[in-house]
Amino acid sequence: MDGQAQIGRVSGIPIFVDYGFILLVLLWGHGYFTAGSPAVFMMGLWVVGGLALSIIVHELAHAFAGRWYGIRTSGIEVNCCGGLCHLEKAAPNPKADIVILLAGPASNLALWAVFSGLAYGIYELPDQFWRFEGLHWFGAVATTLASVNFAMFWFNLLPSHPLDGGRAMAAMMQGRLGRLRAMRIIAWSGMAVCGCLALASAGAGMFTLFIAYHLYMHNQQVLDTHRGPRLERWDK
Repeated sequence: MDGQAQIGRVSGIPIFVDYGFILLVLLWGHGYFTAGSPAVFMMGLWVVGGLALSIIVHELAHAFAGRWYGIRTSGIEVNCCGGLCHLEKAAPNPKADIVILLAGPASNLALWAVFSGLAYGIYELPDQFWRFEGLHWFGAVATTLASVNFAMFWFNLLPSHPLDGGRAMAAMMQGRLGRLRAMRIIAWSGMAVCGCLALASAGAGMFTLFIAYHLYMHNQQVLDTHRGPRLERWDK
């Protein structure tokens, strides 16, 4: 794939890293890389590596859930907006679609439990272990990655395109409201999410504003491609 480098395979699924992931690294890890401390810089590399691993696990969860329903995955991509799981075909029914979509956030919740347990285990070690300065470092990394995965869990459940939660909600509603109306409802909900994120970016920084812009573009695209029936003139 152009602009991408394959970094390996998991269970036969190729994993690609888009060069745009560098932008995510710079926006998200800016504080670590400009602190002026070699130790903090190295910690930033570990945290960014953990972020990439968390994204890959999230997308693999989609892929393995899809495999359960007989859907193959052509590849997984880590990019500037997170990641993508390229399923080769659509889910056979809304229930399968919901399971596949929610498998991703569920994996982040599991990673949050793993990293939280690791951090707790490190901080509960007997005093004699704390002569190793690296323990403080690894404890901080584990705590940060636990927080990152907890944030990824909740963020991906927001009612917005193209997030897993928004798409799952559209799949839940389409049986009663129809696909067109369900997609548009989630798109307008996503616009409200974008507004909240844009306001939050004043205190949270450029990364939050970047995410808000990314969601805005996706929701606007859904509104453009899922237009309702055109109104007819009454005097025609």
